[in-house]
Amino acid sequence: MKKNQLFRLAAIGLLLGTMGVTSCQKDIALPEAGDNQAVVKEANLKTYSLNFDLSPEFAGKDLLGARAIFRNTATGETYTVNAQSTTSLTAELPEGAYEAEISGYIKQYVGGKEKNTRVSAIQKVGPSFRSNASTAALLMLSSNPFADLKIEEIYFAGSATSIRDQFFKITNTAAVDVDPSGLVIMEGSFLNTTQRVYTPSIIDTAFAINAIWQVPVGTVDIAANNGYISLVNQAQNHTGGLNLSDADFEWYSPGASNDLDNPEVANLEIIFSYTPAIWVIHNRGFRSYAIGKLGTTKADFLQNYKYGPTYPRPGDTAGTNPMVVVNTYAFPNSWIADGVNLSPTGNWEWNTLYNTIDAGYTGINADNGRFGKSVKRKKVGGVLQDTNNSTNDFTYGGSTAVAP
Repeated sequence: MKKNQLFRLAAIGLLLGTMGVTSCQKDIALPEAGDNQAVVKEANLKTYSLNFDLSPEFAGKDLLGARAIFRNTATGETYTVNAQSTTSLTAELPEGAYEAEISGYIKQYVGGKEKNTRVSAIQKVGPSFRSNASTAALLMLSSNPFADLKIEEIYFAGSATSIRDQFFKITNTAAVDVDPSGLVIMEGSFLNTTQRVYTPSIIDTAFAINAIWQVPVGTVDIAANNGYISLVNQAQNHTGGLNLSDADFEWYSPGASNDLDNPEVANLEIIFSYTPAIWVIHNRGFRSYAIGKLGTTKADFLQNYKYGPTYPRPGDTAGTNPMVVVNTYAFPNSWIADGVNLSPTGNWEWNTLYNTIDAGYTGINADNGRFGKSVKRKKVGGVLQDTNNSTNDFTYGGSTAVAP
């Protein structure tokens, strides 16, 4: 979109045998930028072959950008393998049991425009697994069309003069363009710096959120291979801060008299916000954030996904007068494409995203040195690292923020 449409960085894989693998596994010597070789230090490799095909409803369509993400079910380590053809792939991986998500894109007409639509299938593979044409995995419409979009950067601290130049950078890791229409960004209700016993607990099935905003339908696609969109607090040229006047989207609160609307930048749609004032990212980084797909209508979500847990009131030893949480909704974990827990190390107590979404956290020390810095996802060979653990995937302490 806009300035980032030409971002077509080639994803550099790790060559294991004859196929390309991008991995974050600790026992692999990761390549420097521009290097296309890597040495696997683990000798016990095994060949895993997968066959796949489009489900019959997509007969005659071409499969684009096919790949598989292998997750070791014992260690959680992941390997992304690009397919050698549109019907099969082979990977040499450390021996073990894996759950592989095979995915790709087909072209479909949506709203009168041809768009890339994600298809996928899950295949469990073990050391004795053998796939052939008769057991080919059938790729169907993906339940989460935004699974290849990642939160690359969060600028939550703002500048020393204003917090209105906050932003999220959302990056496309797929090998094809992706339509972000309907993508939602959300903020967790609970602080990662204050652990409480919430009843009922939903963390293993849903994310407790207090704000959710949606990308409008009919937007320009995010370019393949590290193209991105920027979601900003105020799309203005901020005095003493960043110039965000060329952002892709802004969250604008029409009920807030002091919010500024840039008519040249599209507004995110408000699904829900706990405040009628300007929504701001927690500027010390105490909360969690996620992106995903709203798996129902706005009206149904607001009606049927309310969440009002209780937690013990301080000093109430009898537990007869608990505190009640308000302005909170339960966003199913199955709808989440990516999430990041934030917290300064000295304040962290727990993670409010389920550990399959983010098993770690990242942040910046909560002092004045955080201003002007953002947390950024690491890259390996030009490819964003994603192990579902922000402690591994982001560099703690932040680095200088540059307008996206």
